[in-house]
Amino acid sequence: AAFGSLLAADSSFVLAALGVGLTESNGTLRGYALEPALRRQAGLDEPDRLLLRALTGPAWPQPSGIPERIQDWSIAVAAAPDRPIPLYRFGETLFHHGPWTGAPDILERAATAFRQALALEPAFVPALGHLLDLAATTGDTTGVRALSQRYLAIDSLSPLADYYRWRVGLALPDTRLLQVTRARLDSMAPPALERLINVAQLDGTALED
Repeated sequence: AAFGSLLAADSSFVLAALGVGLTESNGTLRGYALEPALRRQAGLDEPDRLLLRALTGPAWPQPSGIPERIQDWSIAVAAAPDRPIPLYRFGETLFHHGPWTGAPDILERAATAFRQALALEPAFVPALGHLLDLAATTGDTTGVRALSQRYLAIDSLSPLADYYRWRVGLALPDTRLLQVTRARLDSMAPPALERLINVAQLDGTALED
């Protein structure tokens, strides 16, 4: 929101445009935000130009463009290893689209990127959430407990908090937590419901929910 306000006030502010592109995870503002940055690439230093390239790489999630996108993000992260958001976006690319490549270590690479982002910014809950998802998917109950405690201590009231309670309830399993969370299904925030629906289908679990 802050980057968007800056860009609305000055459409030539290329760093604000890049900021919107980096922080808008669902991509709905990406074209609008990045157009000024693309027109004014000369105003960016090399790490930011590489970030812009990663953000505007080949169309995806078509499998044919995924290896190139992963490579672009890898280069961008190497040029700015002290920035948590590019590390997180690299991890997201590996997490959501990397499995299409068939690489056996793709999710571990994603976990590494999320951990590196958290080392730079310990309260970065999107990275924590993705690590929690990975732990739940792989049956790492010790990781689920530790990561969920850390996540909910920071962000217990976010739109996704109930989704993660549901995820933890299933993974441990924790019958009481699952019962309490299921009682809130009718009032859950839409982002939590969307994530719950997607994960239930992808993992083939709790389809009744």
